[in-house]
Order: sequence, then C-alpha cells, then structure tokens
Amino acid sequence: MDGAQTITLYAAYRFTQNLSSEFSFMQAVGNYSNNLITNINLLNQPFPNWRISPYFALGMGNIKTTPRATLVLAKDRSDLLAHFGIGAYGYISSRFALRAEYNRYVVFSSNDDNEDINEWKIGLVTFF
Repeated sequence: MDGAQTITLYAAYRFTQNLSSEFSFMQAVGNYSNNLITNINLLNQPFPNWRISPYFALGMGNIKTTPRATLVLAKDRSDLLAHFGIGAYGYISSRFALRAEYNRYVVFSSNDDNEDINEWKIGLVTFF
C-alpha cells in the first residue's frame, strides 16, 4: 500500500467515557493494487475530557487485495490482519474533532510471508 490514497468510514459505540468499540471500512487505491480493509477495534481514551485527547487502539480484521495487473492474470487475495494504534482527538466543538493516528498492521498472509504495514492518517470526525 506504499503511497496509496485511502478513505475510511468509522462507526463507533462508546461503552464508558474511556472505552469504545469501533468498526471501520477502508478502501486504499494504489499504483500496484487496490485494498479493502474491514476492522473491529477496541479504543481506550484515558483522558476524554482533554481538548487534545490521546487514545490507544487494538484490533483485528480482514484485507482483500486486488492487484492492478494488466499483463498477467493475478489472483485476488484475502488475509486476516491485526493491528495496534495510537492517536489523538483534537476537539473543535462538542460535535466535531480532528483525528490523527498511527497504526501498525500485521497481515497474516496466505503465502506464509507475514507483512508489516505502517499507516498514518488524519481526518475529520463528527459525533451524533
């Protein structure tokens, strides 16, 4: 996914002020392949009342890779993945925030060659 452009949609449920679960769907479009990633995460936000509030995430999911090969018939691949992440919410108002995060993925590849993927993201969050 080197240099791929991504778009991610999150849906979350907050159990307590500090603990929430999150489902994410991400599509990454790159030069060599397209990826669809679905994740379920557990987030711990130790200081939810701070204006810039850090959080920690742990999750697992699935990645479906479709190579963008034109000369050779390449096979689609679907693999399990696990990840951990750190990030922060910067609250703009009670309904909007900026979210910045770093995620480290381990893809449990079906060809017995596990892959490590680093991801940096920044985006806008709305609460309702």
